[in-house]
Amino acid sequence: MRRNLGHEAAEVKGGTKGKLDSPGLLTEEGALKDTCIAVTSGSVSAKSSRMIPRSSSNPPWILFVEGLPGSGKSTSARKLSETLPLEHLCYEENHPENPVGFLWRGDTARSAILDTRLDRYPFAAWDELASSGKNVILESRLLQNTLLFTMLNGSPESEGAGILQRILEALSGYRIGLIYLQQSDPLAHTLQTLESRRISHPSWEPFIQDLFSALPWCQQRQLQGTEAFVQSMLHWADQLDAAVERLSIPKAVLTDPWRDFARSEEKILSFCRQVAESSPE
Repeated sequence: MRRNLGHEAAEVKGGTKGKLDSPGLLTEEGALKDTCIAVTSGSVSAKSSRMIPRSSSNPPWILFVEGLPGSGKSTSARKLSETLPLEHLCYEENHPENPVGFLWRGDTARSAILDTRLDRYPFAAWDELASSGKNVILESRLLQNTLLFTMLNGSPESEGAGILQRILEALSGYRIGLIYLQQSDPLAHTLQTLESRRISHPSWEPFIQDLFSALPWCQQRQLQGTEAFVQSMLHWADQLDAAVERLSIPKAVLTDPWRDFARSEEKILSFCRQVAESSPE
């Protein structure tokens, strides 16, 4: 059973990749000024920003943003990319140049889900990213596009767990942080997301209806159309909570962040700065 935690409940937890002692904002004093590269919404832009210098004692970091559809992942990643005073690349979920995993776009969505298996997954892309030494913000690539996809394609939970473990092994030299935008009421949130996207993106719901109706997890339960999507998201919400709890990496859990998004942004930025200043295992 899920607890209604409310937007006041924001957790900052330490794991094997670093120790996070305080959720308070960190000072930027002493940081250097340089160029920040942000890749968002299909474009590459350079901006002046205060930077933390890179050195052999300052290894790269990677930040993951996870949550249900409509939880604010893209907005958070974009805002973080605009304000984080560190040199980095930021890839939103559907960016065509996203360097890792399968694309999650129109005609490739179903094949991306069905191909997310241990014997087909493109682990080499993660190895290449790790060897690049770049600081990166990634939306949905650690949990959604692994554990959710294996759930939907009918694989056992061990399949998704195996993919996730391989990814974390590839990133063993990185400082890793996870931002989880949790929903206290997944059903209400999912229905609200559907309603809002009927207005903002009229083609989204028909696409989702066709996609989820054809996936093994929904077919096994004889779910069709919008109900297939809704039931999938409710099951995924519980799985996502459990997966985040099990992960032994630094994490920030913000419940219902949209209720006070300005405050949530401060907590996210604070957490990310702490990850960037931590030491890898």
